Formats: sequence, C-alpha cells, structure tokens
Amino acid sequence: MQNILLVNLIFFSICFAITLSFIPKVISLGYKWNTKDFPDIRKKQERPLIRIGGLGIISAITISTFLLLIFSFSTDIFISSKFIISVLSIFFAFLIGFADDIFSLSPYLRLAIQIILSSFCWSMGIQINEIYFPFLSFDINLPEIISLLITILWISGCINALNWVDGLDGLAGGYGFITSLGLIFFGVIYGNYDLSLLAALISGGCLGFLPYNLHKNFEKKIIMGDGGSYLIGCGLALLTIQVPLNQNTSLNILYPLIFLAHPLIDMISVIFRRILKKKSPFRPDREHFHHRLKDLGFSTFAINKYFLTTTLLLISLILSFNGISLEPIWLLFSILLSIFIFKFVKD
Repeated sequence: MQNILLVNLIFFSICFAITLSFIPKVISLGYKWNTKDFPDIRKKQERPLIRIGGLGIISAITISTFLLLIFSFSTDIFISSKFIISVLSIFFAFLIGFADDIFSLSPYLRLAIQIILSSFCWSMGIQINEIYFPFLSFDINLPEIISLLITILWISGCINALNWVDGLDGLAGGYGFITSLGLIFFGVIYGNYDLSLLAALISGGCLGFLPYNLHKNFEKKIIMGDGGSYLIGCGLALLTIQVPLNQNTSLNILYPLIFLAHPLIDMISVIFRRILKKKSPFRPDREHFHHRLKDLGFSTFAINKYFLTTTLLLISLILSFNGISLEPIWLLFSILLSIFIFKFVKD
C-alpha cells in the first residue's frame, strides 16, 4: 500500500506541476482566440475572463497518462482497460464542453452527446449493475435496460451537476480536488490501484488550476469553462461507480451519492424550482446555492470553505467506515484540516 500511495503522490505532483505551468499559456491563447466569458445579470464578475481553463487541466492529465503508461511498462503496476476507457471518455467529455466554450452549442445537443458518451461507457463495461442498500441490507441486480438507463442518468447527471456548480470561482475545481483525493484512498483500500492513479491525476490537475481561478489579478485569472467542468464531472462520475468496488462487493449506493452530494442536490433542487416556475430546466438563473449565498453577502472564499469542508467531512466519514476496515483516522484528519481551513484561510 505504501508503494502505491507513493506512486499516487508522484503522479499527483506531476499533473499539478504541468497544470500550474500550462495555465498561463492557456490564458495567452485565450486572449489570442478571444475566448472570453462576459459579465451578465447572472454572472456578476467585474470584467470578461478567459473561459478555456479546462484546456490546461486536460493537457496535464493527457501528458501524465502517457507518462504513467510508460512507467507501468517497467513496473508491476497494472493498467486496466477500464482506466483507458475512462481517460478517453474524460477527454471526449472535455471536447463536448470545449466546443460549447468556443461555439455556444445548444443545451439539447450537448445533452444528446452526453447520452451517447454515457452509452459508450456502459457498452465498454463501465456499468451500474448491482446496487447495495446498506440500511436495508439487500442487493438489487438490475436488468440490462435498467442498468443502461441508470448508468446514462448517473454519468450525464454528474457532468451537468459539476457544470452547474461551476458558477463560483474555486467551487468546481475544489470539488474535483477534494473528491478525487478521497477516491485515491478508496482506490487503494479496494485494490483498484490504476483507478486511484486516475483520481490522483484529476486531483492534481484541479489543484494546479485553482490558484489562477482564485487569482485577484484579472490579467492572471481564468475560469475552466464547460470543457473543464465536463471533464471533472465525467471523471468523478466514472470513478465513483468503479473505485468503491471489488470482485466480492456490489456498489454501495451511499458512496457515489455522498461523494457528489452537494452538486447533485443543488442540480435537482434547481431543476424542480425551474419546473415549478414553468421555466426550462436548462435556462440559466441565480437559483443555485452558491448564487443565493453570494446574494446574501457571503464572500467567494467563505462559500468555498463551507461547501468544500462539508464535502471533506462527508468523504472522510465514509473513508472511516468503508465496509472493509474501520479507519477513523481519516475522520480525525479531516476534522483537524477543516478546523485549520476555517481558522487560517481568510475570506
């Protein structure tokens, strides 16, 4: 376990460093291409911002993946076909969002392509087939068509949930960083070492992006755009239904739901509010949790602290009581880290 954690740390650091060094180049490219996100009634930023930050993250993940594959040939690290499929799916999800950043695609077209992508993942074996309900203590084996529909709903839903939560600086990148970090340890606990490495790449990429997304200098500031939020959403969707599994377990329904609790709850509540108001579910507004808190006067850093430390505590809780081994050290660590964040990270 110590060796695989060291390898995770190495590739986390590589992806972090590549992203950190690439983002200034992406900013320059964004000015050259004039890919700016302009302020409007919903977006209360002061000035137009470059919106292709996801290009820096996906570039780092792609380069790090090639380095990881080369490294695996000279070591005993096994890279499964599902790892390759997941990386290809993440890259394709990025392309969907990136195309929207450049050409402003119809939301219905984007949804249709997301469904095709989700169906491809299912056809390649990334499926929700058997679900375990912990409080009821029973498993459900899903019929093939139900498995397909639930897998499509999960992957497409997570892509859009992360995209919708990306309405505040730091929030989508922060979720990507913290959730992927938890999935690293879950992958090690369940023996899915190659998937834990993919989580390390996503986590490192998100962390490398955050300093520029939260930068106070507008000339150095960037947002990830749909390309970035789509790749993170797709990555987390695929990992949360693959990582907490081994040959002898069903998918504990609590794990993926807790990993992505806030983005999913936010998305579902917004959809219901829009429908009740007889509006299109795809019509943008300021009904998201982060928008409401922002309008109440909370700062960007305060909102990030509240949501991300809550996510950190929830993930640490399921890491501590994961059904394989009792390890409350994770919960203690997250509590101490949360206290540190609230005490020393200024709003």
